[in-house]
Amino acid sequence: TNAAGTTIAQVSGNYFFPPGSQLTGAGTNAWTAGNVTVNTPVTTANVLLAGATLFGTNSFTGAVTWTSGTIGGLASVTIPAGVVLNLSGASGKSLQGVLTNAGTINWAGTGFLQLVNSGGAQNGALYNLAGAVFNIQNDQTLFNYNGPEFIYNAGLFRKLAGVGTTTINTLFTNTGTLEVESGTVSLNTSGTSSGVFTNAAGTTIAQVSGNY
Repeated sequence: TNAAGTTIAQVSGNYFFPPGSQLTGAGTNAWTAGNVTVNTPVTTANVLLAGATLFGTNSFTGAVTWTSGTIGGLASVTIPAGVVLNLSGASGKSLQGVLTNAGTINWAGTGFLQLVNSGGAQNGALYNLAGAVFNIQNDQTLFNYNGPEFIYNAGLFRKLAGVGTTTINTLFTNTGTLEVESGTVSLNTSGTSSGVFTNAAGTTIAQVSGNY
């Protein structure tokens, strides 16, 4: 546990937080290198993933910032309702496990986001649940790697900023709403939508390859 304005930083090696362990306090837990395996809810006020690889089955009750590093293979990371995950900075980010969003994810900065799913030790997938929001605030690419990576959107998947193009290269299944308020969202893969595609005047939703 740590007080407001203080930081516990993991800068190398491997740390394990088994079920029943606690990460609490009003300060920041900064994971900047090595591997962090968390199999317990994280209740500290601030978490910074900035270069480390996060493993385990975990959820967060405080703010989470992801500037670089990896959500590792077979990890299961949940952003609950009312919690915000901010993706920022210039570094690319690798999602090799499952990220489930019931709260809000803001993707800003100039770094790409890549899902990696090998069908084995890497199972990269993004679930945006009903009532959740995924805000795109840049003109970057959401890459696939091996092919079976996917995004399942049952909430609001929205491009809010960036007058250029955000490209989605992963399978995109939509039962919620894809909304474009700025620029272009380019769907460069296959997918299915039984929900809503909507875009403001002067914006574009482009399907440039695959089957919809």
